[in-house]
Amino acid sequence: YGRDAGLRIDHLLLSPALAPALTASNVDRDVRGREKPSDHAPTWIELDLDKIAAPKKKKA
Repeated sequence: YGRDAGLRIDHLLLSPALAPALTASNVDRDVRGREKPSDHAPTWIELDLDKIAAPKKKKA
């Protein structure tokens, strides 16, 4: 594939409960410049799990 031709961006989905923990996200397009690149561009996210409440424990 030529540069930026046939590019596929993978998606990461968050639940509404995790959304407040999202601190960063990006698409790594530089991998497309490597020899025999995939047509997918990796995505990544960073989460700060301290920003969300811990799940409640169920009573036995």
